[in-house]
Amino acid sequence: MIGAGLAYAWVDFVNKLLANDISKGDWVLAVVWLVLTVALGALAFLEDTTALQVRPAVTVAPVIGAVQDPLPVLMALWAGVEVWGSASHRVPPLAVGLALVTAGAALLGRSRAVARVSGEDEVPPHGNRPRPGVRTPR
Repeated sequence: MIGAGLAYAWVDFVNKLLANDISKGDWVLAVVWLVLTVALGALAFLEDTTALQVRPAVTVAPVIGAVQDPLPVLMALWAGVEVWGSASHRVPPLAVGLALVTAGAALLGRSRAVARVSGEDEVPPHGNRPRPGVRTPR
């Protein structure tokens, strides 16, 4: 799942480079970025479908999203693809937003509701229900 998220993050980052070079008219680099986008997209898709064979979609998607969403933004800033110059006052809200997206996806992936939907949280038969607040071994 993490590998799929990393591959999708690279696809998003390379898409940004592709768009920049197309807008500048640099067609040679645009073709290179296009080939990389297709190759990384295929790898990401393969890793995603492999993860879906092992775990349910409700647990795979949040993990991939937690990895995929913040990384391209941070990579673009770090690589200098996006430069804010005097608008550095936007960095703290961006960092908070990215942290919230990542934390939200992580919490969603570990929630009891997701565990119930995915079948990972089996409910015992009616007579054997545990009491609230008491953990019983499985």
